[in-house]
Amino acid sequence: AVRKLIDVDKVKAVIGFACSSTVLSTAPLLNEAKIPALTPSASAAAISFAGDYIFRTWGSDDAAAAVLANYIGRHHKRLGMLSEETDYAQGFLKGIEKARPEGLAVHNENFLSETPDYRSMLAKLKHRGIDALFIASGIHRAAVMPAGELGAAALGRLFAEKWVSAVAAAPTRYR
Repeated sequence: AVRKLIDVDKVKAVIGFACSSTVLSTAPLLNEAKIPALTPSASAAAISFAGDYIFRTWGSDDAAAAVLANYIGRHHKRLGMLSEETDYAQGFLKGIEKARPEGLAVHNENFLSETPDYRSMLAKLKHRGIDALFIASGIHRAAVMPAGELGAAALGRLFAEKWVSAVAAAPTRYR
């Protein structure tokens, strides 16, 4: 589709691409053709290095993860994470681990997008003594269900991905 935009439609710029994987897979073609592309929502850290013609208006996952890790590290000692097995959620997990302040333990359980029941993963995290829970997922169902299944109070403080989006409005490097 991008090849058609470049070769047939002769576009001068592209605005769109909601997903990071789409931005990253099309970046070489757009850079080669010297066509600027602007994504309003893709957040993978790698987009910052995708080339001179690739731009974003949304902060990177690494910046948001650093904000979250520092905040949680000031108030908690043991973070539990439920991370969907997608590029987005796994990238966020890596960002948390990279920015993890000294004194904050991170315990993660991965899950597939179609996982119907989170109780065993939550029980493992609870057994590890977590005092905060973060759910890294691109699907709303996953971000809501676990808190109701065991009760957020039983696990500690619950942080959802959308909280990070709001907090990540702090100064970050946009490109």
